[in-house]
Amino acid sequence: MQKKKIAKRAKMKKSPAKSRTTQQGVLSLAEKVEKEFHQIPMKLAKLYRQELMTLKQQETKLKDDLKKTQVLQKFTQKKQTELLKAKKTASGQKQLAAVKQTLSQAAKTTKDFARKLDQLAKNSVTLLAKKIKYTTLSKELSKLEKQLTMKANQPAKAQIQKKAPKKTAKPIKPDTIQTTDAIDKIAKETSAMTSQTIEALEMESSFTSEIS
Repeated sequence: MQKKKIAKRAKMKKSPAKSRTTQQGVLSLAEKVEKEFHQIPMKLAKLYRQELMTLKQQETKLKDDLKKTQVLQKFTQKKQTELLKAKKTASGQKQLAAVKQTLSQAAKTTKDFARKLDQLAKNSVTLLAKKIKYTTLSKELSKLEKQLTMKANQPAKAQIQKKAPKKTAKPIKPDTIQTTDAIDKIAKETSAMTSQTIEALEMESSFTSEIS
């Protein structure tokens, strides 16, 4: 039983240190989270910039492929026109069928490339807007942090002591005036009664002396 009490006391003595350690851990975590928070906008801006560069590369490749397909399409159309004008033969008919198939495939490929380029352009506009947004946010956060740091480092201005307001005499209320008049009246009546009582006692004393 005694050992349990000693262990409990020892644990209670260690608790303040543990509390301080916990507070320091929370403060360190808060500072870490704040640092990461300030870095997030710039990280997002970098990610969007990288994605924009990737889209730019895809766009360049698609444009090259589209240009090649368009050249092939024009050549196939020219070949088709020549075969249609030429004398009809078995071999000519086979060539014409192959040209028509190639032309049809080139038209589909051209249409597909054009659709992909249009989608890439839309994605690029969206990503560019996000990159600008987070780049601006990062700059504004840095600017705000500098302003707050400068404000915190400025010496505290002395506070102007306010002058104590002058005490003004409170106006006497009508009730107070009436009370004062009543007190004066009672005092006068008491004084008159006291004078009459004294005169009566003096007369009584002189009358008693004459009888004696």
